[in-house]
Amino acid sequence: MANNEVERISALKQEVSKSYEDVQHARDEEEVDRERIQKLHAEINSLKRQQQQHTELEEDKVLKQLKDKYEELEKENQEKEEKVQLMKQKNEDQY
Repeated sequence: MANNEVERISALKQEVSKSYEDVQHARDEEEVDRERIQKLHAEINSLKRQQQQHTELEEDKVLKQLKDKYEELEKENQEKEEKVQLMKQKNEDQY
């Protein structure tokens, strides 16, 4: 019976050793997962900052629209001035 008990104790020791190895493996995996989560959080925060930097303010949009409208009106004004000059020349040529 003593031999049977020694085998049982040996089997239990192996079982405990295996359990410790499994626990250590799980802890290692958990640490890797935590590091990955931290990296993902950092990446998310970085992307949020980039998005905020590239978001065009409403004032910027209005300013761009006003500049575009100004350029359009300047072009129209120049075209009208050219027409007036042509009409003046024609008028002068008639007299």
